[in-house]
Amino acid sequence: MTNLSFPLKLVFLISVFISSFVFSQEQPKPFQKDPYFTPATPQKNAAPAEKVKHIHSDELRKDDKYEGNNYFVGNVQFSHQGSLLNADLVIVYEEQNFIKAIGNVKLQNADGSVITADEMEYDGNTQKGIARKNVVLTDPKGTVIKTETMYYDRISNQAYYNTGGTINDGKSTTYSKSGTYYLATRTIDLTGRVKIEDNQYTLEGDNVVQNQNTNIVNINGPTTIINKKIRRTVSLPTKGTIIRTQRRLFFIRTPEFIIMTRSLPAMKCTITS
Repeated sequence: MTNLSFPLKLVFLISVFISSFVFSQEQPKPFQKDPYFTPATPQKNAAPAEKVKHIHSDELRKDDKYEGNNYFVGNVQFSHQGSLLNADLVIVYEEQNFIKAIGNVKLQNADGSVITADEMEYDGNTQKGIARKNVVLTDPKGTVIKTETMYYDRISNQAYYNTGGTINDGKSTTYSKSGTYYLATRTIDLTGRVKIEDNQYTLEGDNVVQNQNTNIVNINGPTTIINKKIRRTVSLPTKGTIIRTQRRLFFIRTPEFIIMTRSLPAMKCTITS
């Protein structure tokens, strides 16, 4: 009997282990907010934040799928502080004034900018959000930013990415590892081997600040400008400012040299060391 009982006990223990493992795998992980949503300096005695408001949905559900929180399905629409969010599904964390949107997410902001993504989280208390997967931000003047993860702050009107992104303003395409877009001034601070390219020139550098309104580009650190038509490369070792105008002139000035050519749209670069 002793020899038979040991195998039986072993089989029993293995079956219990497998059942426990499968059960644990099926249980959804408890929801945790990204640290990005935590206020840097919590305000004391601040007025309660406006609640994120449900506008429309085809169906309301509440079960164990999302830790017992309400979730809305089908043509879902929420609003908050002048912005409108649409998605296929939205989970509401009522006590935290927080929502998570999944599927065909579109956020239309009061300033005219639009963010689309596969998923989005939004905190009504801080007015911050995180968009994930196939993220596209379009500003009111048509500049388009594409990335995989974007952090945005509606109060400061900033959007930030660090997963690599492309920016297209209709005239040139910019690539960078990370970037911060200040929507009010349409200024983009780019870092991480930046590359700006159009059909006539290529600019490459480590840190470039580009203003979409004024066409002024500030370079910080070593930067290379390539003239595609005449196959000329200019390396700038320091800081400077580049101004693009409508005249057909390319002008670079440094303490060491001056280069002029009429084969490119005007670009004036003043080096400040």
